[in-house]
This record gives sequence, C-alpha cells and structure tokens, in this order.
Amino acid sequence: MPYRSSPTRSVGSTRCSPLPALIADVAVNLHGCGPQSVAAVFSTRAHTILTHFHPAFPAVPGPSWLDDQHEVLRWCRMLNYYGVCADHEDLLLPTPTATLFPAR
Repeated sequence: MPYRSSPTRSVGSTRCSPLPALIADVAVNLHGCGPQSVAAVFSTRAHTILTHFHPAFPAVPGPSWLDDQHEVLRWCRMLNYYGVCADHEDLLLPTPTATLFPAR
C-alpha cells in the first residue's frame, strides 16, 4: 500500500513519533459545494476524487450541485454519477462480517 511518513510533530510537551500517512485510493467530498470543500478533498492527494462540479475547478468533472435537492438524493446522485451504486431508499448499513481494525 503506498504511504509516506509524516514529519515528527509536537503535541503540547509530548513528542510524537512519525506515523505513516496513507494515501487513499479514493476521497469523496461529502462536505459541500464550495471551492474550499473541493480544495480540501484534493489536499488528500487521493488517486481518485469524487466531488460535485465547481466552476473554480473547471477540469474536475462531477454533477452539478442542486440547492433545492434533499441531501440524501444529492449525495446518491453524485455517487451514481461516478458509477457507484447508491440507492436513496436503501440507507441501512450491513453489519460488518470481519474486524477491520483488530485489537493490538
């Protein structure tokens, strides 16, 4: 998995050791429609970015933002635009069958 090390940083009087900063394959902008939201998702350096279109980023594709659309419909429409199946009538999350982060 690609990663980079983040620099050592101080938190209060405690020195923290470097932690690997993973670069995600996909980052999804579920924050909003403003240019700050698009810039924030781009700052993740993810390989694939899913976001709504914004005129400040004309080279970035995406569906238009509809102010009068309910949020569930808005986000599902965006995911569907990118080929991710999202049904606005099916909001249940399945119970995980495996532990994603096992205890250490």
